[in-house]
Amino acid sequence: MRRAARHKVGSRGANLGAVEHEANMLWLSMCAAHFQAMRRCHLKAGYVASLARVDAALHFG
Repeated sequence: MRRAARHKVGSRGANLGAVEHEANMLWLSMCAAHFQAMRRCHLKAGYVASLARVDAALHFG
């Protein structure tokens, strides 16, 4: 025969800590993604700028 699990009143604090941990991990993940996107954009911008310099040198010799 199966019985319902008994929960203690003090178990709610552990749940709140888990929710806070999940929020912190989400924030860290978002920060990491933001910095990765910034790095990629910076690299692409540098590449496009170097192509523009080459193009300008070919036109203005």
